[in-house]
Amino acid sequence: MSAGNAPGPASGGSVGDGPGAGKSAAAPDEERRQPLRARVISFFDSTTKTLVALGGLIAAVTALWAGIAHLPHAGANQAPTSGPTALAVAAHVDQCESQHGLTGQTEKISRTVATTAFDSCTWPAPPYADADGFTEITLQTVPGPGQDEASDTDWADRVTGPCRTFVLSYDFGLQGALKHLAPFTAPAGLLTSIDQPGSAWPGGVRALSFYPARDEVDVLHNSNDVLASAACRS
Repeated sequence: MSAGNAPGPASGGSVGDGPGAGKSAAAPDEERRQPLRARVISFFDSTTKTLVALGGLIAAVTALWAGIAHLPHAGANQAPTSGPTALAVAAHVDQCESQHGLTGQTEKISRTVATTAFDSCTWPAPPYADADGFTEITLQTVPGPGQDEASDTDWADRVTGPCRTFVLSYDFGLQGALKHLAPFTAPAGLLTSIDQPGSAWPGGVRALSFYPARDEVDVLHNSNDVLASAACRS
């Protein structure tokens, strides 16, 4: 047998057709697929964590907003603070009472048999009061135009003070029975009667034994009627 006829590799075969050659060719593709899979898994894992964190942040912001919404709004249910406080009002009233010798915020004081004072302390001081909030209304009872008690005009109350409009309250007493009459308002300069309180008395000032001042209210009544309280409306 000559060298040219020696048996050689199978026809059409190559080095890559052996068992070992097939395995080594597939290895690079597998190695390329593994890093890609890892990157995909890593991407979804990080995305999930990001979504979870974002959800937690949204929940925290929502809870914070809900808490703020339930807080009381300024001025919604709070008392105004622009005016004086209750303690400041009480302190001013106490000082006024001490200054004028009062035992209470309002007091009825008998000066003489025929003269009575209605004193009061108010804070903040109203326009008609003194700077410290003190107001005094004076009552002087004098004979009226009526000839007897049945006329209901035999006495006249001359009420004077700093008021433009007075608020007057009378009590009626007879044989142990006492009745609080309804309060009425009377502007300064009015002559009225207990029978029609607040209305002008038809007899006029000419029937009086005195001439009323411009700042007084005159109330005609009999001895059964007593002025219980007097204050300024304005």
